[in-house]
Amino acid sequence: MLINAFNFPVWGMLEKLAPAILAGVPVVVKPATPTAYVAEALFREVIASGALPEGAAQLICGSAGDLLDHLTGQDLVGFTGSAATAARLRAHPAIAGNAVRFNAEADSLNASILGLAATSSAAVELYLDEVARELTTKTGQRCTCIRRALVPAGLVEPAVAGLRRRLEPVVLGDPRAEGVQVGPLVSLEQREDVRRAIAGLREGAESVLESEPRPQGADAERGAFLAPTVLLARDSAHPAIHSLEAFGPVCTVVPYSDTDEAVALAALGKGSLVASVFTPDAAEAGSCSSTRAAGAPRPGTAPRCPRPSTADRGGPVAARSSAACGRCTTTSSAPRCRPRRRCWRRSQAGS
Repeated sequence: MLINAFNFPVWGMLEKLAPAILAGVPVVVKPATPTAYVAEALFREVIASGALPEGAAQLICGSAGDLLDHLTGQDLVGFTGSAATAARLRAHPAIAGNAVRFNAEADSLNASILGLAATSSAAVELYLDEVARELTTKTGQRCTCIRRALVPAGLVEPAVAGLRRRLEPVVLGDPRAEGVQVGPLVSLEQREDVRRAIAGLREGAESVLESEPRPQGADAERGAFLAPTVLLARDSAHPAIHSLEAFGPVCTVVPYSDTDEAVALAALGKGSLVASVFTPDAAEAGSCSSTRAAGAPRPGTAPRCPRPSTADRGGPVAARSSAACGRCTTTSSAPRCRPRRRCWRRSQAGS
């Protein structure tokens, strides 16, 4: 049984479906309800293509009823979603009692570290560009989004000012409207979930960028809009900052004093999907991006760029790297840039 998250109704389904079908295993797909209509439209195309044997794949939209009660030790559940839901499913009597194989990909409090050596304005600007981009892409509804921006204590004020400068002018509204940069969250329920998470984060942080959404060409309430929100940690090690994920355009700036503290803070996120480091110092990058030290399965030099030897939450990760062409200023274990793809660092510089 494949249970998928709302933010990847197509790719999330296909990445689980493909290996199961190749292995000759029939599957039942259960997409998240808010975007199940997208998964259903794709599923119709898959069935119409005739590529799969009849009955090899089935789709359930909405409630699964008592389906979990009938799982046995021969079954497997692949889940992507919140940690709370994963915990409930893992404790289900049939799953726990029948030793049903259960693989969960859950919340990720990803950390991005601005290194102590990144003192030049160009390095800081590159870092802030990436943080702002992560908050506005898909309205921050991605498992790889930067949730904790770890910044040297002496650079906190310019970092916060830089994020304000980038995010305050962002235009919210109907994605189809001219000039709109950020659309709504997936549902009104999701917006309330994010608001509750922000309230929880305020136990250890204060808002430094937060405003009422004024969307263009859409209703602010019915459209589930939420303006980009940045918080600043009052206590860098406060549990709320490293345990609550606001799955939307929300990020917390976390000050740190030295590399050891930065690594320790990043590790508090337990199970974060990616960790990134922005620094011109190769030694510092190596210290911060160590898999064992950072506690993230995909340490790397930029979000979405894991090292080839690391493990994803669901299994091995393909080799992907941002630093490889010899003109990049960071280190990586990949020998060269991905084929037919421009180096990430060079693309940011416009080269």
